[in-house]
Amino acid sequence: MQSYEKVWEGRCYSNGIPDEVPSGLMKSMRVPSYKAVAMAILNNDLHLYALGFQPHISHWCRVLKDEKEKSESCQEMLL
Repeated sequence: MQSYEKVWEGRCYSNGIPDEVPSGLMKSMRVPSYKAVAMAILNNDLHLYALGFQPHISHWCRVLKDEKEKSESCQEMLL
């Protein structure tokens, strides 16, 4: 939740995030609101993916994925 507030405060909402905005703007994710956060939590979206946040992928996870892709591409070349 703190990262959501920090992101939007950096985008000209320094006075705070409004509690509610028109539904069209809320669905387009162009304007923040605490109602959108509440709706995401009620839908069990605790990581706020519906609000545009993406999961954090660790460095090691990325390294392992790259290694797997390399090994798969080498296997295709051999066939």
